[in-house]
Amino acid sequence: MRIRIQAIFERSLLLGGIALIGLASLSGVTVDPFRGKIHPVLMQAIEDTSKGIPGVQGILSLFTGPPTRTLLIRTTGDPSLSKKMADLGAETVEVTQGFIVGRMPVEVVRYISNWPSVTYMEPSRQLRKMLDLSRPAVLADVVQSGTGAGLQGVPYTGIGSLVGIVDTGLSASHRDFYDNGSLSSPRVTWFGFAGASAAGIDSGGHGTHVSGIAAGNGFSSRGTYTGMAPGARMLFYQTSFFDTDILAGLDKIFTTAGNAPVSVNLSLGGATGPHDGTSLFESAVNNFATGIAGSKRILAVAAGNEGDLKEHFHGVVTTLGGSTTFSVMVPVPSTGSPGPEPIDLWAAGTNLPGRQNEYDEYTVSVTGPGFTLTTLSGQTAISAGFLAVSNRVDTSVPNGATHITITPTNALVLGTLSITLTRTRAGGNGVIDGYIDIDPNQASAFSAGFSPATTEGKIIEPANGDNVVSVAAWVTRNTPDNWGAVGSIAAFSSSGPTRDGRQKPDIAAPGANIYSARSRDANFLPSEIVTSNDNYAIMSGTSMATPHVTGIAALIWQSNASLTGAQMRERIRRESDGVGTVPNTAWGYGKVNALKAITATVAAISAPSSVPTLSSVTVDGSNSSAAFFGNALAYNWSLLSKPAGSGATLGGSGVSAAFTPDIPGDYRVSLTAAQAVPAGTAPATITATIHANRLPTPPAISGPASSDNATPVPFSAVSSDPDGLPLTWNWMLVSKPSGSVASIVGSGANANLIPDLPGTYVVGVRSNDGTDNSFLAVATYQLVAPGTPLTPPTASGSSHGGCSIGSATASAESPDFSWLLAGSLILIRVMKRHHSC
Repeated sequence: MRIRIQAIFERSLLLGGIALIGLASLSGVTVDPFRGKIHPVLMQAIEDTSKGIPGVQGILSLFTGPPTRTLLIRTTGDPSLSKKMADLGAETVEVTQGFIVGRMPVEVVRYISNWPSVTYMEPSRQLRKMLDLSRPAVLADVVQSGTGAGLQGVPYTGIGSLVGIVDTGLSASHRDFYDNGSLSSPRVTWFGFAGASAAGIDSGGHGTHVSGIAAGNGFSSRGTYTGMAPGARMLFYQTSFFDTDILAGLDKIFTTAGNAPVSVNLSLGGATGPHDGTSLFESAVNNFATGIAGSKRILAVAAGNEGDLKEHFHGVVTTLGGSTTFSVMVPVPSTGSPGPEPIDLWAAGTNLPGRQNEYDEYTVSVTGPGFTLTTLSGQTAISAGFLAVSNRVDTSVPNGATHITITPTNALVLGTLSITLTRTRAGGNGVIDGYIDIDPNQASAFSAGFSPATTEGKIIEPANGDNVVSVAAWVTRNTPDNWGAVGSIAAFSSSGPTRDGRQKPDIAAPGANIYSARSRDANFLPSEIVTSNDNYAIMSGTSMATPHVTGIAALIWQSNASLTGAQMRERIRRESDGVGTVPNTAWGYGKVNALKAITATVAAISAPSSVPTLSSVTVDGSNSSAAFFGNALAYNWSLLSKPAGSGATLGGSGVSAAFTPDIPGDYRVSLTAAQAVPAGTAPATITATIHANRLPTPPAISGPASSDNATPVPFSAVSSDPDGLPLTWNWMLVSKPSGSVASIVGSGANANLIPDLPGTYVVGVRSNDGTDNSFLAVATYQLVAPGTPLTPPTASGSSHGGCSIGSATASAESPDFSWLLAGSLILIRVMKRHHSC
């Protein structure tokens, strides 16, 4: 039987219980960490401990109580890992396939980072929390009454469906969560992490409010403040808001639901991370949302309340040696935070297998009151008393990108930081994104953050995953907070896209001044309590928008229990009320519409966006669905367009079709899906474009490796195109010595490097077949002064124990990283916004 996840959070490690097998396995061994597998904030804690595990004596020193960490670990799926980690004194459990949460000494983290079956480790982060008018706004009222067009008089309230909530708590004293208001007939099953307040107590108030929107039955208001799915049963997990515990909550809810349809709500999130779906927390949440083939589950996640906060910097450095400068006012830590929030910077590009070299590198220069700290790529620098900087390329995981973290140690001393990023390698496109987490309820929230800041790309984690439904907020009633006119997107609602350019949010729902169930265990301002009925409170945020979608999914499942989670996602997205050209970065596919989502036929195509020519392509319509249970769909496929000269044909009349693209270009496929019952139901049509081309082969570069003569250096490249298309060549100087103004001049497959200073030059080239580039190929050239022996390049600055020690002009005491060791927790907010009146 696996260890209960609650135990990880309930008690400290019994370090004296480390098994003898663990001692023996480490005896006499000194182990350095595999840095590329360890998140920089976690690595900082390891750097501040002893360097290595020096045999049995070092292991015995663990009994004195070294710092421990709760962390999330991505693995290759080795089923023996939990047992192996337990032998070293860790407590672990696999929460979803390939993801383990655990608590262990930092020295054990160092040791297991070298195991091949451990691919990446992140420290646990603590998340922040992110109806009378909203119910008719999404047409849930006519769905519940059965009076909406196409419902044939049948009411839908979510009977037979499950609604799952992971949040602060759900008040057991509120009668909206009982059948007919009877306290002896609860509609809720409570779960929670060990150490939480008793089940049924919600001292935060957020979870009760969210639950009322999703599935409150309005008993205490005679139906006025009824939620979306008043007939659904609820599974509520009271969380500590650590990401590891949130995953435990999802595991508990989905395990309890089994094969029953279940819609789960996460009204929480955080602003830092890669924002591309690859962080361990976001990947694990997306795994839960996906489930196995045919799973009847959907996971709605708040898009975020960052729209009016300066939490995102977006810059482009177009040239090698160019730079961008921006400032950051570090926010005062919110209550309960272990320290100032880290500044999280990510460069576009990757160094993952198959796409090596397609990344940028930067030198980071941070200037604050009385000091300047410069950190080269590959270095970790500490400026005494001020901050720590990690500047590295994640060479294997999670996304192969350049990741820079700047961790202040004292925000009150630092004030505003000026940061300059100088591009020293040009394998990517020069785009850099920065994130910082700001609590909007702090007094300094609107002055803190980046300058300049961008308004887009602020979707919080974990709402960037492909298969979660990311929910934005729009305004359904006038508010004293000036968050927008009725019918507009709320000013606080986070906009997309994801950092890697994918569409988010997915949908929008009411989220400004929402009336819903009030927990009497929580403290509310007078302005946050409904004056006509104090059983209800008023809150705003994407936290409030998200449970509208969660509850509507339960209504839809009552109408058609055969829908898979994938079909449900398509149904909610596509049967919305579009705003502008959809999808877009503010509204996603538009305003959620419960009536359309229940009554419409939905057509959906699953197809690759690009394929090699001369390979068979299958286009699949299985995510299409008919309205109401028991209806069959008729599928009609066609090939609307293809490249001139193509003889490709599309074959298939069922749920899928296939064709073989014979020449490079774009092929546009159409699917019309139709249902017979009810008579007169309109068919649905959708199209998809598939790009066909075989990439040119990565060029092979020829040229000298070194010279002591500063004359033009010739290089040549050889590449071929599998489709026989003519090639052009794009030569570039990927990196050069500091201070160099060298250039490279290309003419077809040949180029000349014009070096000017001794040092190392990296030459790159791509071939292009007129449609797509090849992967980047590079060659290294070293220019040395005459008579100087060739030596590998070295980074400037002194080093100690793997850390470059930066200089500062200010005098300060040694840095205090005790808060890093104690928790190093990045707070992630609950997605709500309080009244400011």
